[in-house]
Amino acid sequence: MISTKDIMAAQAHIGTLKNEAHPKTNKYWAEVVHNVVVIDPEAIAQQLEHARTKIQEAQTNGQEILIVCEKKMYADELSKLGEKYKFNYLNYKLPAGFLTNFDTLKKRIESMNTMARFVDTENYLALTKKEQLVYKRKLERVLKIYK
Repeated sequence: MISTKDIMAAQAHIGTLKNEAHPKTNKYWAEVVHNVVVIDPEAIAQQLEHARTKIQEAQTNGQEILIVCEKKMYADELSKLGEKYKFNYLNYKLPAGFLTNFDTLKKRIESMNTMARFVDTENYLALTKKEQLVYKRKLERVLKIYK
């Protein structure tokens, strides 16, 4: 279990500017210092423990877990952790219709996998250099979102 001392040492309790904080987060605030929200470390520890139990339940039930992080400063770190521990993640931006139109999203991912397989075939090598370049750029753009 993560202690409040660990949270304080990692400075995870320091929030955002008060005018940028969402109003529903008020119940987690410890105080506001120089217009910066300080989050209650005990609340963070409770939420982390709750998340840990939910993840363990999902793993025991054989469910997959998706980690979503839209902060650019954590994108590389999340991708490294995802590769190391073999979990699914989104670290670029949340694709349109992610929650409301999941069937279309699955089709786009399937299309991306088909494109990736096509690059490894001889038919791809038969294309002109310009066509290969355009196709590869399109694949890279799609990989950036759906990797």
